Amino acid sequence: MPISDTSRSKRQKTTQEESRAGGESLQPSEAADVLVSRNIDAISAEWFWGEHISKRRPLLIRGHLQDSDWMAALWTKEYLQSKAVRQLKSCMQQSIA
Repeated sequence: MPISDTSRSKRQKTTQEESRAGGESLQPSEAADVLVSRNIDAISAEWFWGEHISKRRPLLIRGHLQDSDWMAALWTKEYLQSKAVRQLKSCMQQSIA
């Protein structure tokens, strides 16, 4: 996913300003111009930290955690719509009361 020259120059200007102010840059590294994707099964915490978090590089993670407490497998379009409708009805009932 390429980043436009305008976005890049704005990011560089902000980074330079933060450096002059003595603050740490919170901007993505230049390597963020390329979006990397990886299956969750191929990611270790150490690799993720070393290659992405510490270098402020985005990562598109494919798949989801295989943890019994992580309920993302339920997050189908139908499931999320039903939850959203239920929440909306609850909010509407509270505003009427």
